Amino acid sequence: MRGYNTQTGEEELFECNRCGYSWTPKDSSTPPRCCPGCKSTSWRKPSISRECKRCGNIWETVNAIAKRCPKCGSLRWEEELNTHSCATCGHAWTGKKADDPLRCPACRSPTWNEGGTNGLPVNSSASDDEGDSTHREVLDMYRRGESCTKIALEFGLSFSDVFKVISEEYPMTKIRV
Repeated sequence: MRGYNTQTGEEELFECNRCGYSWTPKDSSTPPRCCPGCKSTSWRKPSISRECKRCGNIWETVNAIAKRCPKCGSLRWEEELNTHSCATCGHAWTGKKADDPLRCPACRSPTWNEGGTNGLPVNSSASDDEGDSTHREVLDMYRRGESCTKIALEFGLSFSDVFKVISEEYPMTKIRV
C-alpha cells in the first residue's frame, strides 16, 4: 500500500494484497476502505500462502486459520493423504481416517496388509515354498473336479483367492463355482 508522499507532493499507488489490483486514489490523504477491484475490506492485510495436501491447490488468504480448501472443500487440507494398497487383490485407495482400515474395500479381505490371504500367495509366480504348495494343491483339487467353494472350505481360504488362482490358470473358460 502506498499513499500520498508528503515530502514530494506526489500521489502514489495503492495495491491490494488480496487480488493484486493497483490504483491511484482520488483522495490520497486517507487510505480507501475497500479495494475497488475485489471489494475486500482487508486489502491492506498481508496475505498468507496455503497449500492443500489433499488436492495440491495453492491459494492466498489473509486469515491465519483456513477452514476449507477453496478447490476441493476439504476440512483436512493440512493433513497428509493416507493411502493404502491391498496385498491380496492389488486395489489401491485413499483412506479418510488416520488409522488403518479393517478390510480392503474391494475384496473385503481383513488381511489386506499382510501380503496375501491365509498363506495363498498374491501372484502365482511367488517363490515362497508354502504358498507354492498351497497354490499347487488348489489347482490339483480343481483338476480332480472339485469346485472353488469346496476347495476354499477345505483349505480355509477365501473364495475370491481360490477363484483368482484358478482363473489365472484357466483364462477364458467357465470355472466351476
